[in-house]
Amino acid sequence: MNPQSIGLSLLLMLCLSFSVFAQETNCNNGIDDDGDGLVDCFDNDCIGIGTCLNVESNCTDGLDNDGDGLPDCLDSDCKGTSFCPVETNCNNGIDDDGDG
Repeated sequence: MNPQSIGLSLLLMLCLSFSVFAQETNCNNGIDDDGDGLVDCFDNDCIGIGTCLNVESNCTDGLDNDGDGLPDCLDSDCKGTSFCPVETNCNNGIDDDGDG
């Protein structure tokens, strides 16, 4: 292996190791800070922290995770997520949010 290949391999390993240990750094900014596809209170790193103390944390399990009596897409915490879309056009004759 030439020195350039070794350097590129080390750089790749370093980048991958940082992404494995990344954590959500701000649980109230609407951004996926750690790149795991989960934003703020939907990221396991944020559950029980600050604004994520009583928030529906899983919008696809059929459970009322935050204890407010409303499971998943019936809970306002899940509205507008990719799991629970909101009605976008009330005049198109299509049930955009799938709620019947």
